Amino acid sequence: MLSLHHLNWDSVPEQDRVVYLRENSNISTGGDSIDVTDEMDSYYKDMAIKAAKVADAKFCGVDIIVPP
Repeated sequence: MLSLHHLNWDSVPEQDRVVYLRENSNISTGGDSIDVTDEMDSYYKDMAIKAAKVADAKFCGVDIIVPP
């Protein structure tokens, strides 16, 4: 991942630069699960409910990547 950003182990990124060290952040690979349901716009909540219904899921979690 570092080489994709033209960095190496000795690099010091400039202040406020975000450098990702993994391509994914699944819980199974060490990622964090952060519940922001109460902070989300209702549009995204409605989309998650529709997605669960389309999958005919009784219980599920829906991951949504949204702009900050």
